[in-house]
Amino acid sequence: MLFSVKILVIVTSTTLSLPPLQEPWQQFHGGEWGNATTHKSNVDPLAGYSWSKEFVDNVTADLQVFPNNKPVEAQVVLESVPGSFLNVPSLVNAPFGEANVVVKHAGTIRVDFGHELPGWLELSSRDLSNSTLQNNVQMSISEMSVPQNFPYAKGHTWKTDTPVAYANGLFRLELNSALYEGVRFGFIHVKGNLSATFTINGIRCVHQIKPINWEGSFNSSNDLLNKIWYAGAWTVKTNVLKSGYGAILDDRGDRDAFAGDDHVTQGASMVAFRNYAFVNHSLFTTMTAATNFYSYSLLWVLSVVDYWNASGDQSSVLLLLTECASILDTAAGRVGKLPKGKAAFIGWDERVGGFGFVCNLPENNYTYWAMFVEACRKSSEMAKSVGNMVYANKYSTIANQETVKIRAAGATWWSNWGIHACSRAITAGIPSKEEQTQMIAARFMNSAKICSVSNFNQLNIAMALTVAGRADLALATILLCWGAEIKLGATSFWEISGYGGQWLPALQRFIDNPESENVHPPPLPAHSGGSNSLCHPWSAGATTWLTHYGLGIRPRSPGFTSITVQPVLDVVQGAVPTPRGTIKVDINALRGYHKVEIPRDTHAELYLPVLGRELATNQFTVTCTRKPDQSEDTMKVPCLYHVVPTPWTSKERNVTSRMSTMWVHVNVSTTTVSSSFKINIVNNFVSYEQEMFPTAIESDEFTRETLGDPQWDTPLLFVDNETLGNWSTRYGSLGYILFGLGKEAVQLPSWVSLSLSDLTEGTWNLSVTPDNDKFVSALELSRNNTQQRGIGSVHTGTGPGCFDLAENRPTKCLNLSLYQIDWDGEGSMFPGEGKGLERRQALDMITWNVNDTMLDIGYATAVADGSTFKAGQYLTFRICQSIRVRLYPIYGDNAVISAFFLN
Repeated sequence: MLFSVKILVIVTSTTLSLPPLQEPWQQFHGGEWGNATTHKSNVDPLAGYSWSKEFVDNVTADLQVFPNNKPVEAQVVLESVPGSFLNVPSLVNAPFGEANVVVKHAGTIRVDFGHELPGWLELSSRDLSNSTLQNNVQMSISEMSVPQNFPYAKGHTWKTDTPVAYANGLFRLELNSALYEGVRFGFIHVKGNLSATFTINGIRCVHQIKPINWEGSFNSSNDLLNKIWYAGAWTVKTNVLKSGYGAILDDRGDRDAFAGDDHVTQGASMVAFRNYAFVNHSLFTTMTAATNFYSYSLLWVLSVVDYWNASGDQSSVLLLLTECASILDTAAGRVGKLPKGKAAFIGWDERVGGFGFVCNLPENNYTYWAMFVEACRKSSEMAKSVGNMVYANKYSTIANQETVKIRAAGATWWSNWGIHACSRAITAGIPSKEEQTQMIAARFMNSAKICSVSNFNQLNIAMALTVAGRADLALATILLCWGAEIKLGATSFWEISGYGGQWLPALQRFIDNPESENVHPPPLPAHSGGSNSLCHPWSAGATTWLTHYGLGIRPRSPGFTSITVQPVLDVVQGAVPTPRGTIKVDINALRGYHKVEIPRDTHAELYLPVLGRELATNQFTVTCTRKPDQSEDTMKVPCLYHVVPTPWTSKERNVTSRMSTMWVHVNVSTTTVSSSFKINIVNNFVSYEQEMFPTAIESDEFTRETLGDPQWDTPLLFVDNETLGNWSTRYGSLGYILFGLGKEAVQLPSWVSLSLSDLTEGTWNLSVTPDNDKFVSALELSRNNTQQRGIGSVHTGTGPGCFDLAENRPTKCLNLSLYQIDWDGEGSMFPGEGKGLERRQALDMITWNVNDTMLDIGYATAVADGSTFKAGQYLTFRICQSIRVRLYPIYGDNAVISAFFLN
């Protein structure tokens, strides 16, 4: 008993010497469970919780925390000896504080919370001593299935640190002063030799959240589209902070509010959460910060237009017009004069110079010019509607004058415009209908090139396709560009996701649980900042598009005083919150009925899809009912309708045979009565057994039928794992460079020049001697010296690098072969662990025209890893013009190329 008392005194003394663990915000409160409907694709743990109006309407309300996020999966991923950890499943099965994981030896446990969260990790251990904590235990967080290797602030290269001890056996991983990070996975690392075993009694993610409610919804017959809609909305919700929208969850030094990023974020936020007041607050707080990137200032103006269309808030718009005018006046002097560097940033895509911030390409200037026209034109329409005719006339005139200047280059004025500039020109109203059709055929009909590297830019591409009458193509890009992320395990959308959806086929084999519903996002290529944010609300635009066009609900006049309901999809249900109330639709052309609910004081133009080719007026039963305020009774009212072959205007025409091409048109107004309206339409003659719109299984087929298979300008011809270092008889007949091996190893023809960017040339530290078992993989030093061998490389840092190969010669095409080898095997998967694991890297091939510096996608995402990469591997591409090879590290110390050969 004395011994027991002594132990109790020691534990109590230790506990009292530690402060209690306090969260930065109060636990969630101010609402009720069960007041909200949820969807199976909605990963929000608080999706079924509704806050009261007092909290939701307070734009500066404090954040709250939800502490009950337990792992859905826990597994040992490294262990020094078998049985290093016992009872690991209890981290999933037992309540926090009641798990019983016995730690006996070194290793790493990975836990998966199943979806992205804006939070931090807390650990429970009743017997983890301070000496063991300091000497043996660290924790990591990550948005992907391995810790992210990037030189973050405070030296947290791997988002890894020793957790901070608090009273009562609680420990918290504190990587920054705000605590929160993007958390999907947590890691517990045990290092060195333990002096004694200890137990882990639980791990949890505590996440912060702003009190906003789910008021919009979406449900279609396509499960992939449903996941896309909710992932976009969740991406936004996780980044709603106390006083504005955050840019990312990942703390890498740039998660401030950005006016351009917010352009997409705010649109998705309004359709999912009805938080107009918060968007208003965001516009006023970011307007003076809208000048960091020149294009972002124009996007801020377009954000004001979007807010006006959704809210009808005239008083705020009148105040914001002054800043709009200032921005447009400044922008007028920048047209055609964008400087090199970040100020001219349009997006990360190589075609607009994003990687490396080489942003003064012609494509950037064309895109900026068209964006300026769009901002002038749309804001002048907004000003006209609020009665500011001075503004309206001035900027309408400027828009028209700039349109004339753009078109003055002749009938082929857009011939040097790429997909980003063309899409912005279409949404700006610059090209004629015939020119739109030509642009679509020339720039948008290749699935290899239609996806921007970031879905930030992809929303405008989808909008351009819709405006040009190709909603089918727009829908295909939603499935291809955003859908690829979902299939790779995303529950929130990423900062970049590769070209043409090609990360999916390139990286899918690295998913360690492909048959599971809980797919782990594999390690992904990094962008120029070195870290790819996997929860980036600038990529949430698919949610907005699916609401306005998939579901078909969008304002015809500001504040939804009049609306269009015109769904692209044949089977879809959902709701859109508006200042007047919620619009609800239930569309099912397959079964021959539609239901639409319209709030009071609203005029609606409904175009509801029907199946069939010969349609008659008496084929339908159309019933309209209204419900007066403060009444439980409903009454039938007259409801006029007619059948139209296609209501899409010349700018909005759905032409795919896989979707409806005929609609019932209903024109109804609730403005004369204090009522809401419900419209029921029954197609009496329809009984279909199979849906017209593809199911989730058919999504790939629909995309292929609509966009076709990818067509590469620089196709990958073959992969050679046999030649190894014996290149002289097979490669380099036209020239070669063996990087890092001196002048003798460089033989290039006069018509080729090479330049490196963000790449360092050097030799490997490991020796190359005949007794080395990898000697055969080292490169012969030249065509005339095949007995001596060496191995060097150009390598990236933590972010990507590239080399440009400019060529100008009489013959048209040649083969470019790249030799890549993971010579030292420095592919660390965890901090300080796993040396000898394979590096993993990717590369893109970018074509470029030396004369007009127009860049395009030649080939996307060739990935190297595994034993063949360790032994040495040649990738051979067919190139017919100058080429840029963009090299991305995925994990490992860097990405490497040892040589290239021309054949």
